[in-house]
Amino acid sequence: MLSVDDERLSDLDTAFLRLESPRAPMHLGALAIFQPRERIPPARLVTVLGERVARIPALLQRVRSTWLPPGGAVWTPDTTFELSRHVHTHRLQRGTNAMTVLACELMAEPLDLGRPLWQLHLMTGLSEQRFALLIKLHHALADGLRTVELGLRLFDGFADRSPTRTRQELRSEPASSMAPARLNHGRADRGQARCGSSPGPLPAPRP
Repeated sequence: MLSVDDERLSDLDTAFLRLESPRAPMHLGALAIFQPRERIPPARLVTVLGERVARIPALLQRVRSTWLPPGGAVWTPDTTFELSRHVHTHRLQRGTNAMTVLACELMAEPLDLGRPLWQLHLMTGLSEQRFALLIKLHHALADGLRTVELGLRLFDGFADRSPTRTRQELRSEPASSMAPARLNHGRADRGQARCGSSPGPLPAPRP
C-alpha cells in the first residue's frame, strides 16, 4: 500500500533498477574541478553539500519494492538517512594521476539499492587550492543530461528562493548550457585503457 509520501516509479525507471547487476551498474557520473580564490577546508565543503542535499527531497528517498503491481517500486522517504553514507572525502597525492584512477574505481562500484541512489565524492589535495567533486546518480533517479544538471544544482547556485524541481521537470525541460564536466557510465570491468590510468594505491574514503 502506498503512503502519502510515496511516489511510484515510472516503468522506465523500474526497468533501470531491474537491469542493475554487479557487472553492469546502472548509474551515471560527472566529475567537476573547482578552483576557489582561497583554500576552503574540506569540512566546510561537506557542510555546504549537506545543506544543499537537505533541500532536494529526491536525494532523501530510497526505493521500496511493491506487491501490486508485481515487480513495481516506489520512492519513499529514507527514515535512516545519514549524510556520511553518501558524501565521502578523499585526499589525493599531488603529481600523480590519482584523481583519474580513483574516479574510475568509484564509477565501477554499484550503488547500494537499499539507500538513496546517489553518492558524492570530494577529492582534495590538487594543486593551486583546487578540489574535485564526483557525483554518482542512478538512472532511476535522473538519467542522461539530467544527471549533470542535478549535479550542478548541488555544486553551484543553490538559492532559497529557487523552487525545488521534480524528477519529471528535470527531464522535461531542455538541456541548459553547462560547465565542462566528464561523463561516464558505471562500469565494473575497471578497464585502464578506457580510463587512461595506471594501477596504484588508492586513497581511502574518510567519514
